[in-house]
Amino acid sequence: MAEINDSIDLDQLINGSENAKVRVRLPEGAGGGVVSGFTQENFSIAGAASFEGKQVGHFDQFDGVAGAAAMVGNSLGADIGNFTSLSRPATNRRWTSSDPVQFPINFMLISYRDGMDIRKDAAKLFRCVYPAGSATDAVGFDVAMMAPMGYKYSINEAQNTVTLQVGKWFEADGLLVDDVMVEFSREITQNGSPLYANVSLTLSPWRMVYADDIVGYIGG
Repeated sequence: MAEINDSIDLDQLINGSENAKVRVRLPEGAGGGVVSGFTQENFSIAGAASFEGKQVGHFDQFDGVAGAAAMVGNSLGADIGNFTSLSRPATNRRWTSSDPVQFPINFMLISYRDGMDIRKDAAKLFRCVYPAGSATDAVGFDVAMMAPMGYKYSINEAQNTVTLQVGKWFEADGLLVDDVMVEFSREITQNGSPLYANVSLTLSPWRMVYADDIVGYIGG
């Protein structure tokens, strides 16, 4: 993570390239508005899919032929192990699932104007991962808790989710915050609040996305 003392040019970060800016648009359940920060790191998107071998009973006829060929080959003096009873079609792999995509990102919150207090933005981010309200608001004996941000969903729609923007080239909505870590600086402002904070954030869509969705996020 970046440090304010690592010869970072604050003026360049704040007024420079738009692609250094990170915006997290929050629902009212997390305080609303936009948490804005700056990044000097690359932004990674990774995908993964699972493929398995054939199902039981698929291509058994080919396996039978392969098994017979193996027996003949071995009976004719071929080295044991040179032939297999497994046919090539039986090695066909089928798609079973794709892993949900995640968007991990690191950025900085900076108090670059008088009166700014980055603790307010940090508090909004924490509201994205902890139950809404407080213990005194809980029903009964702290049994019922509300989802962070007031998040709720139906079959085809989700409410109170997050939108992530990186520069002018990436934007994804309908996100949930999987985890957040905020590291506050020792340096403080004249108001007594931290001068800056390093934020590590991981977001993911509220449900499985399709290839066209991913392409749309990056503007491809």
